Amino acid sequence: SIISDEGIFFLGLGITFALVGLLPAKQYRTQWGYIPAAVLIILGLIQLSVGTFLINLWPIALIIIGGYIIFKNWKK
Repeated sequence: SIISDEGIFFLGLGITFALVGLLPAKQYRTQWGYIPAAVLIILGLIQLSVGTFLINLWPIALIIIGGYIIFKNWKK
C-alpha cells in the first residue's frame, strides 16, 4: 500500500500515550505518557516518510551487525 501500516500503528500508539498524559488525575501523575508518546510519534513519522526504504534496508543492516559481532568475537 501507499501508506505504511507500521507508521499508522506507531502514530496510533503515540496518540494513545499522549491522551494518557492529558488525563486529569489528582492522586497520581500521568505526565509519563508524554515520553513514550513522543518516541512513538517520531518513529511513526519516520516510518511513514521512508517506510519502503527501511523495509529493504533492515535485513541488510541485521546481516552487517551480525557479521560485525561474529568478527569481533572471532578474534578473542
